[in-house]
Amino acid sequence: MSHLSPVDRYVTGSARTHMSDAVAYSKRYDLVPAGRDRMFMTQVTAIKGGSATVSTCDDGSKFRQVYASTGQPDNALRTPKDEEYLFETWRMVETSGHWAITSFVLAELPSRSAVHCQP
Repeated sequence: MSHLSPVDRYVTGSARTHMSDAVAYSKRYDLVPAGRDRMFMTQVTAIKGGSATVSTCDDGSKFRQVYASTGQPDNALRTPKDEEYLFETWRMVETSGHWAITSFVLAELPSRSAVHCQP
């Protein structure tokens, strides 16, 4: 039996690649997450067999990356105001009795799909 980290069970495909790249970047620059990232208006928009589509709004207005050694924010990575609220679409697959995100699409303003996520 092969050993999988907990995240490997819930994130696969291109979503796993994006997540691994983000983690590697954060490690390289000694960055850690701070604050909170809030999902809201989450719903399953399609389900068929072993696949599903989930949509959600993402409020990243209180999320920052900070330097682990100082606690100071990385201002180069500060999210522009018009990108703090995103609309996300996750493609999911059923695997080993649970659902895993396999890919995702982000929409930000001025995309029409992101408008309903704005405060």
